[in-house]
Amino acid sequence: MEKSINSIQAVGTVEELNFKIEEKEVILKEGTATKKVTCKQITKANWSNPNLTVKVKDSIVGFNFYPTNEKKLDKGQVVDNPRFKALQTIMGYERGTRVKVDGNIANNEYVGQDGEFHSAINLNAFTVTSSVTSDEDYCDGSLSGVIRTIKPEIKGEDETGRKIVEFLYVNNDEIFPINLILDEDLINDFEDNYSKGDSVVLDIECTTRTVGTKAQAKKFGRESHRVSGYTVTEYKIFGGGDVLEDENKYYLDKESVKKALADRDIKIEQMKNEGKDKKKDKDNEFVDGKDIEDPFA
Repeated sequence: MEKSINSIQAVGTVEELNFKIEEKEVILKEGTATKKVTCKQITKANWSNPNLTVKVKDSIVGFNFYPTNEKKLDKGQVVDNPRFKALQTIMGYERGTRVKVDGNIANNEYVGQDGEFHSAINLNAFTVTSSVTSDEDYCDGSLSGVIRTIKPEIKGEDETGRKIVEFLYVNNDEIFPINLILDEDLINDFEDNYSKGDSVVLDIECTTRTVGTKAQAKKFGRESHRVSGYTVTEYKIFGGGDVLEDENKYYLDKESVKKALADRDIKIEQMKNEGKDKKKDKDNEFVDGKDIEDPFA
């Protein structure tokens, strides 16, 4: 299957940086060639947070970078990696610096300590520049794939009026799901033009909102503006092109999608089984009732 159209671009201001540089032994790869070297590497300072957050209007949008080595292989030779220097420049940005970020959407999939499979949508960044020509904040993208389902959004026991479009896209010959939001004012137009099983290219906007309740009313003074709750990232559909025909390279035929979904089910079961095996190994790490010393704990 052809890799999906998958791009996202954000313009806004730097909110927070989450990087660190450490020297470590790494394996550089170029095709089938590998070489072990000791060099500096840029990674996350806090693994639970994005590398870079950007304030886009009222949203805080997070982007991740792959760990980046100071060196790379070029025709078998160890040379300086220009991406490392580019990231060092980004690390020097101050909060409030106006930037443009180009990247894509990716699924972060793993088996948790609960033994269940989890899939979360992340944004990966490829390039960041402070040479910004637009005065308008935005975080817009384009994604091709196939519509799997169109269902009402349910909160508690009630419908919200919005709809959820379960969309399937392709990356590295694997198929991945993403839930896209369809606001009420676009539902009729969307359903007049598209049906389940259609291959399409959709325009999407990334936004964040806080879910929660305001602080309790006070007996005196002004009301608190503080909101308790959590932040939700949403990917909203705001446009789309014609339904793709089978001669289009981004068209996904039903048989290929069916096979890819079956392969995905097999992969998920393998990941869950591997997670169970790792948990068993960890649970068995004791001798005479004492924990085995773990150098990586």
